[in-house]
Amino acid sequence: LSKLTKTERLILDYVTENASSENDFDSNIRYRKRITLFFEKNCKTLIKDSTIKHSFRTLKKLGILIAFKSRGSYCINPNFYFPGSDKKRRELLKSMLEDAYTSPEMYDPKSLAILL
Repeated sequence: LSKLTKTERLILDYVTENASSENDFDSNIRYRKRITLFFEKNCKTLIKDSTIKHSFRTLKKLGILIAFKSRGSYCINPNFYFPGSDKKRRELLKSMLEDAYTSPEMYDPKSLAILL
């Protein structure tokens, strides 16, 4: 996490606080607009859509986000963050690993390499 810029860290914090119980989210224009509005309102900080997209690419490159094949779909790597119990985190990791072996086509190839 020390490799992240301040903005990337802010975006990661937002994503972790707003992800589903499965640690995933879809980065569509509406979701990114909510991020922009949140930081404008609560932090008086302007974060452009292009900055958010770049941050997601960086987080993916570092293995913090795991990308699915469907465009803009991500999962926060449970090895970095999971809001539930350790038991639930292990169950999610097990499920992701099983999916990686049985349905590797559902993951972005670089993210698949991180999982395996």
